[in-house]
Amino acid sequence: MKNSLRIPQLRLFAVVVLLLLGLAITVGSTLAADDSITLQETLTGKYEVTNGAIGLDGTAPGTITVNVPGTPSNVFLYWTGRGSGSGDDTITISINGGAATSITADQSSVYSSNTGFPPAALHFVYAKVLNAASFNTGINTVTVSDMTIYENHGAGLSVYSTDPSFQEVSLSRYWGLDGFFVGWTGEFGPNSQLVCQSFSAATSPRVMQVGMFVGGVDGADRPNSIWYQVGSGPQPVGSIVDAVGATEIATDITNTTPPLTGDQNQNGRQSYDLFERGISVPAASTWACFQIESRNDGSLLGASALWHGLTTALAPAGTTAVNLSAIDANSLPVMTPLLALAALLAAASLLLLHRRRSAR
Repeated sequence: MKNSLRIPQLRLFAVVVLLLLGLAITVGSTLAADDSITLQETLTGKYEVTNGAIGLDGTAPGTITVNVPGTPSNVFLYWTGRGSGSGDDTITISINGGAATSITADQSSVYSSNTGFPPAALHFVYAKVLNAASFNTGINTVTVSDMTIYENHGAGLSVYSTDPSFQEVSLSRYWGLDGFFVGWTGEFGPNSQLVCQSFSAATSPRVMQVGMFVGGVDGADRPNSIWYQVGSGPQPVGSIVDAVGATEIATDITNTTPPLTGDQNQNGRQSYDLFERGISVPAASTWACFQIESRNDGSLLGASALWHGLTTALAPAGTTAVNLSAIDANSLPVMTPLLALAALLAAASLLLLHRRRSAR
């Protein structure tokens, strides 16, 4: 009789834990919808954007280095991760070798990664606007430490700068939460959402510099491709993977690995990629669309990732390439006693999450 009661009791306990986790997440932060990358703003002027990124899977610190032309005008720092509990909206940074300073994200977003994982498995995106006066023309560094998400991805930096000698560009910033994996369905997969940008036709050909920030890919053995399509008339809907007229970027610039490997960054550590590429835009074109594909390749599982940043700069053809990306976000998670209790009760789910990483 005693043994017959153990299973129902354990099930009841599990239900209570999951309800507490769900309530804690609801109280602590606003869950964002997946496939929610949207246009944040478009600027026109004499801008250049210099990006850097580092992987922080495991233990921070890491240092981002950027060589900034012109006068810095806007600076964005962002970091991402995946795991359980409340994430980590407060980290420590040092700018250009200065004093270590604790900073708290201005904004953040979080969502449950998939119903196939424990409810404690979440994606986290954080953003902080830094003081542009702390940055100079030339070499700048930002050292990031004290990032303690269960699965740290990494950190990225975008420095906007201006100068009268710069080419005038149309600069667009997109941000959102988009987790995807070939083994998932609906809003979580198998591929990323399709992100399209609209613009006016021109009298001469143009070039668009594209920057993507993607967290979570954990190796070159997780197949993926980046697709884009440029055109006029009705925009594609749903997917451009394998579509007529779309272009596949199946490898990095060395033609030896997928475009996203988790270590396409400055320190070669997992799990954060900064992907940048220039594409041609014919004069008559009025839109450009982008999508990331996760695909299996024989015994290799497709990439499981979090795409959160896209920046484009549209300029006349022949313009010197500039490196672009940015991020924005909303609603910080708040640590509450209920959240802390739920995190303790969910400790066992961390082990389960760790064991199931190979299935992503």
